[in-house]
Amino acid sequence: LGSGGSNRIRSANVQVILNLLLKKMSLANAITAPRIHLEGNVLFHEPDVLLPEKKYLNKIKINSFNKKNLFFGGVNAVSSYEAVGDERRGGIGIIK
Repeated sequence: LGSGGSNRIRSANVQVILNLLLKKMSLANAITAPRIHLEGNVLFHEPDVLLPEKKYLNKIKINSFNKKNLFFGGVNAVSSYEAVGDERRGGIGIIK
């Protein structure tokens, strides 16, 4: 599992790992699930992310994206039976 790019690598990879281990998602679903990224006091998020009530975000600025975006990185992963490339980077997975 890995991602190339920027300071958002950690948050992208951690979210995929949490999706796999805690939410028991498949590898493909874990990678394609919507993501968030907190940078300073700005919370960036893709559609379909459930945010807490505004009272818990009173010092946080919210930056909403209207579709999945390359901003959130491109996580790619393989297992012994599956390969997944992140659609955010036009990725594909092929196993021969």
